[in-house]
Formats: sequence, structure tokens, C-alpha cells
Amino acid sequence: MQFYLFAANLFTLTAFLLGLSNFSRGRDSWRLLPLFFLVITQSISLIVTLAGSSGGTIADSAARTLAALNVFSAVCLIWVLTQWANLSDLKRRMAWVAAGVALFLCVFPLIPNWPIPFEINTIIVTMVGSLLVLSSLDRFSWLPLLAPLVMALAGLFSLLGWPSLAWGGNLLAYALLIAALHTEQIQQYRLHQFVSQGIAAEAVQHSQTKQRLLEATEIISAIPSLAESMTHLVRNMAYLTDSDLAALLFLDIDRPNWIHLGALYTPDRSIEPSRPAFELAEFPLLQQAIDSQRPQSVTPYQNKDKLTPLSALWAGDYRGPTLIQPLTAHGRAIGVLILSNPLSGGPIQSETKELCRRMASQMAAMVEAYRWYRHLKQQQNGMGGQTPLDTTNYLAILESLSEGVVVSNISGQVWLVNRAAERILGRSRTDLIGQPIGTIYGQIDSGEAIEHLAVNFSRRNEPLPTFYEDDQRAIRGQLAPWRNADREWLGIVAIFRDVTTTVRADQARDNFISSLAQTLREPLAIIKGYAELSLQGQLDEYSSDQLQVQHIIHTSVDRVIEVLNNSIQVCVQTNYKISPRFEEINPNKVIDEAFHNAEALAQVRDITLKRENKSVLPPIIADRTHIFRILENLLSNACRFTPPGGRVTLRTWVQEEREHNKFIPFLICTVADNGVGISKRVSKRIFEPFYRLDNQNPTEDQGMGMGLAVVKELVEAHNGRVWVESAVGEGSVFFVALPLSQG
Repeated sequence: MQFYLFAANLFTLTAFLLGLSNFSRGRDSWRLLPLFFLVITQSISLIVTLAGSSGGTIADSAARTLAALNVFSAVCLIWVLTQWANLSDLKRRMAWVAAGVALFLCVFPLIPNWPIPFEINTIIVTMVGSLLVLSSLDRFSWLPLLAPLVMALAGLFSLLGWPSLAWGGNLLAYALLIAALHTEQIQQYRLHQFVSQGIAAEAVQHSQTKQRLLEATEIISAIPSLAESMTHLVRNMAYLTDSDLAALLFLDIDRPNWIHLGALYTPDRSIEPSRPAFELAEFPLLQQAIDSQRPQSVTPYQNKDKLTPLSALWAGDYRGPTLIQPLTAHGRAIGVLILSNPLSGGPIQSETKELCRRMASQMAAMVEAYRWYRHLKQQQNGMGGQTPLDTTNYLAILESLSEGVVVSNISGQVWLVNRAAERILGRSRTDLIGQPIGTIYGQIDSGEAIEHLAVNFSRRNEPLPTFYEDDQRAIRGQLAPWRNADREWLGIVAIFRDVTTTVRADQARDNFISSLAQTLREPLAIIKGYAELSLQGQLDEYSSDQLQVQHIIHTSVDRVIEVLNNSIQVCVQTNYKISPRFEEINPNKVIDEAFHNAEALAQVRDITLKRENKSVLPPIIADRTHIFRILENLLSNACRFTPPGGRVTLRTWVQEEREHNKFIPFLICTVADNGVGISKRVSKRIFEPFYRLDNQNPTEDQGMGMGLAVVKELVEAHNGRVWVESAVGEGSVFFVALPLSQG
């Protein structure tokens, strides 16, 4: 019996340690309490047995205590296997009642000469508890039920006078408890992995949507002239959305019931406009979109009658899936954008609808400016072209823009501010006019005040991007030179918009991903530790198949940890510049560490990993952690994209490169492989965040596409360069050039 109690102590202690890794945090942390009681119960049983035994028999009081502890162990086992969070309110109340009755059943065996054997109490607790465990499971599984059922069977063996079978049954029940907790841990790990993958996919999709929106904004913002703005806008919207037809219509300023066809574009120019102006009442769909200020999505299969009047805008009966996006300025509708596929018949994609919704305000600003331009042009033509445009009309155009406009004179003082600028900056124009324009934007990215840049800025014609952020707002814009007809410098035109919502959303997303990654690190480290112990044979003897499973778990955890590290790095670098901690380091030690760290992955993938030094490496001024991360990511990528039997070679040397009139020594590191290679078409994009190669190796998990983005960011933080030379099917060579000193 003493051997049984020693084994039971060991089993319950193992279950408690497993519970520490499962329930140390979160809503299930209370489950550590029954595991702790289970360990204490078995320890007390062992002490009572050793203290109460005499001549091979156990005293009556000690036997009653052991009986009560045996029943209490069954209660603890049921307690830890019950997932209370999954119980309904009624079942939870019934469970509390059952728990109270079970505790009374634990006390009865302590009463002297109690007629009912304690095994009956144990069987009652385990059988009723099995129903409770079953009702708390998300989905049916035999493993959590086996432990209480086997313990009930052990109680039956004890009643029949088979103590050896009873002790063996109890030990088997504790072993099944360990198996149930381990299985639950694996399920939680898979759930966390699934959630992490979902969040990563959402972040990738958000990044791609944001990138598409930025590209669209840059394309559409490059207006050749105000007169051509409508044609420019519809041409690019048709290109960006891959639509058969794109059209812009705007309401007349003098006659709000009339709508004008500002521009019509089809890639093959097969559709022509019928006439330039119409009464709005002729088109119920347009009237509905303008009145409701909500997009209208129409298909010809369900709304043929509604599309028939709209097809009158085009010369011919062209009907297809159509999106009507209203454009509003200052709370009132001024026009609509129409996208349609009358030729291909393809549906309007949800991505297209979202792009139009996000860009509606920017398009509306362009349409409003064009409306006033056209209106003033007509006024001028009506006067025979003899009267110049009134200055107040120009100001009216500026006031209609949704983007802030601030203009400074030649001395850098503000002299013109529109209404949108007052709203975005939160200051009246009376406070702004006469102030240096630098007080509005604060500091530019370079750290120099705007006045200090005026001289250099006056020599350039390209817009200068700016960004300002404080606790309340974030503003992004551009500075453009203001020149007269003789190209003389007159001042600065600042055009900007409030991007607080977008910036805050990006920050919240990045903070969430970073927090999630940090939280997942601890349980992953525990799983990795257990896997390492299993591989080293310190926990138990495993078969070759079981060791292979443990090996897969170990390498998968390493991969997840790498993704988490890169996620944190990308989230940090999204909003902040990386600031290396420069110090003199021995590059040989860092390279050795990264090389040996990659040997495990290379061995798993059956890849030959070599290192070649072409020269003695001198000390370098750099951040040791950053240099290690650069080499780690490059070697890891090379091993993953090289087939089994391939080779990866790390080479390092020092060479001087000429910059201006002097030679500067650089540490050159190359990672070469004979893997799948990279085409020239995508070689420049592989350093972008979240960019992944398309099906280069379909059997390999390519990760989230952040490793090379981190490499580029870290190398550039050291004033270095990174590039790749590759060909499809011939492998790749990644080059990193780092200056030996910073200054």
C-alpha cells in the first residue's frame, strides 16, 4: 500500500505541475485549487499510513481518515475535470448542491462504526460527477470521463475485496487525469494558434487594404489640371476597380435638380455618353442615392426596370451589376460615382465597395472644386471673357474643399486659411493668420523647423510630405512651393487632412497584436520545455513515432515563437523608429551564435549549413541583438525555402566602399542557398511587410511575410544596405552591408 501511495503522490504532483502550465492565468485558474488539494490529500494519506501502521495493519482511526481522504480525492478529481464556464446557470446551481452533498459524503467515513463502506461514497461521487463532467464539455470526449469511471471501478474492486486491483485502478485514474489535462493543454494550444492565425490574417488583410487605399489616393491625387480632374478620376477608378465603366455625375450649382455627366470612361472605349445633362427626376436610382446619401448596389437580374432609365446615360442598352456611390461635401450631396460591368457582367466586389466608401470624401472634394471651376468658367465665358474671375470666387472654391489649406507668404507667415483647416487644427483663422507656418506643423520628420527648411525647399518642385501627431490628433499632409508665372518663390502651400481615426485604429491593432504575442510567449515556452524534456527522455520512454510527434511540436513552437518575435518587431516599428543601442561588439561571436542557432533547423530539414570567412572580422559598432536578429531571419528563410539535400552558406568579409571622396569599411554578410529562387518581378517587394511569395513552395509554411521586412528595418537603422540576387530555380543570395562605425 505504501508503494501505491508513493506512486499516487507522484501522479498527482505531475497533474499539478501540468495544471500550472494550463491554468496559471485566465478564467480557469481556480482549477489549480482542486489539483493542490489532490496533492495534499495524497501526501496526508501517505503520512497517516506511515504513522498509523503497526505490524502491517493500520489503526482504526487511521483507516477512517484514509477512507475520508479517498472520498475527498474523488471529489477533487471531479472538481478539476469540470469546466464550470461551460455550465448554464441552472446546471451551475445544481453542481453547487452536488458539491455540498459530496463534502458530506467525505465526512461520513470519519464517524466511528459507520455502517456504510466508504467505497459506496466514492462510487456515488464519481458516477454523479461523471454526469457533471459530461455536461460541462464543449463536445463529447471519452478521455475526461474515463478517470472518474475508472475510480468508480476501483471502488467496486475494493468492495469485492480485491485491494491490488483497487489500488491499480486508482493509479490508472490519476494517469487518465494527467492524459486529460495534457489533451486539454494541446487543444488550448491549437485554439490559441488558430486565433493567432486569424488575427494575423486580419492584420494582413487590413495592411493590404490600407496599401491599396494609399496607392489609390496617390494615383488620384496626382491631378494634371483642374479641367482634366474628372477624366483623370474616372480613368483611375476604372483601373483600380477593374470595372467596365466608370462615370462621374455632379449636380448643377444654379439648378440643383439637374445633373451633369462630368466624365465617362471605359477601357475599350466601346460605350459613349448620350447627352451631357439631364433632369435628376428621370433617374430614380440616382435620386435615391443622392437623397439617402447611401451607396446603391444594383444587379440587372433583380432590378432590370431600375437600370433601364440609367442606361439612357450611355448610347446603347448597356446594363450590368452597378454601384452608385454618392459624393457629399459639407453634409449635402453634390454628385455620384457610378461603377458598372455591363460588358463582363461580373459582380461588384466588396473590396470595390469599401474602396469607394473610403475615398468618397476625397473624390467629393475634387468634384466640388471642379463644379466651382466649371461654374466660374461659364460665368467668364458669359461675359465674353473680358472680366477676370473675382477673388471671392477663388476663395469659395477653397472653402468648399474638405482638406485643410494654409498658405504662407514669402517670409513664412500665414495669410490664408480655409474653413477645413480651422476645423482640423481646432484654431480660428484670426489666431492663425500672421503666425509662422512652422507653428502649425511643428517639427518635420527631419527634426528641422519649417523655417530652416524654407531655403532648401524653395529649390525643389516636389511636394514635401509632413506628419504631425499629439495626444488629441494626427495630421498628414503635403507642403508645395508657391510660385508665380515667372517661377519666382512666393511662399508655401500646405494641404493636409485629419487622419486621427486611421492612426488610432492602426495603433490599437498593433498594440493588440503585440500584447497577444507577448501573452502567448509564456505558454509556448512551457510547451517547448516539455517537448524538450520528452525528446531528451527525461519524462518517459517514448516510441519512435511518439518522439517524432514531440519533435514536430518542438519545431512548430520554435516557428510560432519566431512569428511572434517578428510580429512584435513589426508592430513596434510601425509607429516608432528603431533606435539601436550602439556599442563595440565582436561580430564573430554574434555570427557564431546565429549560425549554431540555425543548425537545428538545417538538421531537421536535411540541409547542409556552411560558414566561410574570407577575412578576419574586426570589431564593429552595432546593436548586438539587432545583428543577431538579421542573421537569424536570413538563415531561417534560406533553410525554409531550400529543399531537403540542399545547402545554405553564410559568408562574411570586410571591404571598403567609396562614398563621396573617401573609402568607408563595411562588414559584408551573405546568405546563399540553392533553393526555389525568386523572380525579378517580385525581388523588390520581398522586403515589404506581410509580402509573401506566391506558391514558391506549397508544402512549406511561409509564415506571415514579416521576417525580411524586419531585416530591412534593422539594417537601415544601422545605416546599412540589404539586397538580393536571385533567379527562379537557381537559389538566392541575400547581401547585407553594415558600416564598421557609426558617425
